[in-house]
Parts: sequence; C-alpha cells; structure tokens
Amino acid sequence: MIFYYKECLWFLIIIPIIIILFESGKKDFYKKRELLLKYKSLEKMNLSNSITVKSLASYLIITSIFFMILSLSRPLGKEIETEMQDKNIELVFAVDISNSMKANDVELINSKIKVTRLEGAKTFIREMIKNMKGEKVSIVIFSEMAIPVLPLTNDYEMVETYLNDLSFDYIPSGSTDLNTAIKTSMKRFFRKKTELDKNEEKKDFDKNKKLIFILSDGEEPDKNLALEDTLIKAKKDFFIINTIGIGSEEGSKIPLGKNLDGQNIYKTHNNQDVITKLDSDVLKKISKETNGYYFNFQKDTFENNIQSKISTQMSELNLTEGKISKEKEYQELFPFFIFISILLFALGNFDFRFVKENT
Repeated sequence: MIFYYKECLWFLIIIPIIIILFESGKKDFYKKRELLLKYKSLEKMNLSNSITVKSLASYLIITSIFFMILSLSRPLGKEIETEMQDKNIELVFAVDISNSMKANDVELINSKIKVTRLEGAKTFIREMIKNMKGEKVSIVIFSEMAIPVLPLTNDYEMVETYLNDLSFDYIPSGSTDLNTAIKTSMKRFFRKKTELDKNEEKKDFDKNKKLIFILSDGEEPDKNLALEDTLIKAKKDFFIINTIGIGSEEGSKIPLGKNLDGQNIYKTHNNQDVITKLDSDVLKKISKETNGYYFNFQKDTFENNIQSKISTQMSELNLTEGKISKEKEYQELFPFFIFISILLFALGNFDFRFVKENT
C-alpha cells in the first residue's frame, strides 16, 4: 500500500500526543477517585465500570482520527496496468472567452435550455473527447490576448477538469482577436529538437497535418489585416483549421452581472443595449483557406454531421503509427478507511451504559 499525499501522514504525530494527554489525565482522575472513596457515601458507586467505558470510548475516537488521517493521505492498493494506443493525432481547441461569449443564446445539444456561448463551446469539446481513443488534446483561450491553459495530453479526465474550471475570469474579457488565437494555437504543435531522435521523424512531423478548432462567435470589432498572412503560413505548414460558430444570427444582449435588486445588467453603448450576433463570414473564411470545415453549433447536428466529417478528416491525416503506452493505475482504498473512521467515531460516542442498564 502506498499513499498519494504522503505529507498528510505528518498529522499522525498528534495521535501519540493525544494518548499521552489522555493517560496523564486518567492518572489524575484515579488519584482524585481514591480521595473520594474515603467517604462511605461513595463506596457503593461503580466508578470502575464508568472509567473503563469512557476509556474504551476515548480510544475508539482516537483510532477513528488515525484512520481519518490515513484516508486524507489517499491510500492506494493494488497496481493495475492498462494499455493505450497513442495516436499521433493532435488537436488544439481555441476557445473564445471575450465579452460577447457571455450572451445566453445557445441551446445545448438535445435540450431547449439556453446557456452562454462559452458553455456551448465547452459542450462541443466534451462531445468531441467522448469518442477519442488516444488522440492528444490541448486548450487555448483567447479574447484580445491568447494563452494556453492545457498542454497536449490524452488524459481526458484532466481535459474535463480544465473545462469545468474554465471561466471568463482566466483572462480579461475584451474583444476578439482571431489572429492571435490561431498563432498561439499553432505554437502548441512546435517541438524541441531534443524530443526528436532522428531527422526523418522531424520531416514526418513537419508534413503531418495538424488540427485546430476555433470555437467563437466570430465577432471582431477591428478587422485584423495580419490574419491573411497567418492563414497563408498555416496552410503552408499543413495546419487544418475547423471553425465552430457559436451564437445566434438574431443576436442577444450581453449580461454583465446583477444589480442590488437582483436584476440583470447588460452592456450598453450610448444608452442602448449592445446586441451581439454570430458573424460566420470570418469563420468560414478561416476554414476555407486552410481546407477545414465550418460548423454552426446550433444548426449542424453533432452525431450525424459534425462527428462524421471530423472522423473522416482525422482518418485522412498523414500521420505515422502511434506507439502503445502502458499506464499504471491503483486501487483506491480511501473509501474503506473513511468507513472505518466513521464507524469507530460512532461507536466512541455510543453510550454503552445505556445498553447495560436495559439488559
């Protein structure tokens, strides 16, 4: 058995301290009891049994604390080895978290519930990784600036954790800069020379087609002239960019929070509510110039349209065979330790004298 959080085991130091303090207090109690028993009126009191029961209860609680500390240390049992086929397919999801992505005009898949455009983007990524088996995924977030928040990985539980935590608080939610998003996403595929054993491997990697998914409403207040040059370079370096338009073409107001009365506050300009709409033109342009697909999150069904096209696209990629990697997992034992801890604590607080009196 091993412990994942070994630093928590330091808390076991308190166990002998508690025992020493308890035994010291018990000795003082015995001395006081001897003085009390000198009086005839107390000779018939059954203090011995009372002390034994209280001692047992105290040690049960101390043992309960011991098992609780062990459970906090996350005990791991039997080692389980699993094999996974590492596919040399790598994908980067660039997620727009600008102010316009706060608009609540997106209906989730197979649902009529409207959520923010950001939640729609996160749902798309979740649907994508459901069918993945070894493909590596990275996430980049962007507004006026772009930053990577997840390195390339095929640990899909980690991807899910990052998606759950992803919010508008990660970076300042300004306007949208698609050019910066694409350039930052392209950098996620770069390799250090030390990671490539042979020149042939580098050559194969350079010719491999690399997939980028841009999830955005496409609203760029200032058209970026540098985007053209970036798309030319992307195509030259074998990047395929799929774009996913998220939002409604009718438009929606941008919520900024709530006032003291609990009413929604919306973004305004010249005392007029700002209406944000899906701008599919720039997204279609990006995908077209890099031989990718454009999808409308609201109109294109994931199972029949999006998934089939992406699967075909990925199967046609010029990629070398991936190796089989072995991953080690361990049996989780902390539920067992928590159960023992709770059981001992309950027994320690149980009044055994009540049982004796009623038998």
